[in-house]
Amino acid sequence: MKRDRRALLLSVLACGLARFAGAQTSDSLRIYYVARPVGWEKYTVDARDGGHSLTADFSYIDRGRRIHRQGTMATRADYTPTKLEVFNVADTARTLLVRVELDGASTAAVTQRGRTHKVSVAQPPFALSPYTPLSQHLMLIRYWRAHGKPKALTMLPGDGRVTVALAGTDTVTVGGHATPLTRYTID
Repeated sequence: MKRDRRALLLSVLACGLARFAGAQTSDSLRIYYVARPVGWEKYTVDARDGGHSLTADFSYIDRGRRIHRQGTMATRADYTPTKLEVFNVADTARTLLVRVELDGASTAAVTQRGRTHKVSVAQPPFALSPYTPLSQHLMLIRYWRAHGKPKALTMLPGDGRVTVALAGTDTVTVGGHATPLTRYTID
C-alpha cells in the first residue's frame, strides 16, 4: 500500500517534469491524508546561471498542529545539486533542518542539528531532505534521467542509496484533453 501511494504521488509530481523546460515554472500540489485535504506545497523552478533553482513552501495540518517547511535547491544544468537547504517554520522561528553544499565531485559540507561535517563522495551524489518538500523529488527524477538512469544513486545527507524506476504510464482526461502521467518509484 505504501509503495502504491508513493507511485501515485510521483505520477502527480511527474506532471511538473514536462514544464521544467521554460525559464520559470510555478505550481502547487494538494496534500491529502486519509483521503482528506490537509495542506499545500507551492514550488517554483527557475532556469538560471547555467542551472536550475527550486524554491518550495510546504504546509499542512496534522491533528491540529501545522507542519511548515521551506526549501531551496540549486543545481547545475545536469541537475547535479550544488546546494540544498530546508527549514522548519514555526510562528516565532525559522530553524535549519538540513543544508548540503557540494564543492564539486569529491566533497560536501552537511549541516544537521546545528553541526557541520565534511563528507567525501565517490560520485556526484544527490541531496534530498527526508520527506519534504515533495517537489525536490521532481529534481531527483530529472537528475536520474540526466545521468543515464543509473541503478542506484548516492544520497546526502547520510550515506544512503536509492533506486529510481519507471513504473508505467497512465492517461487521464482533464477538461476533455488526454494527459499522460508517467509513474516512478523511489526506494
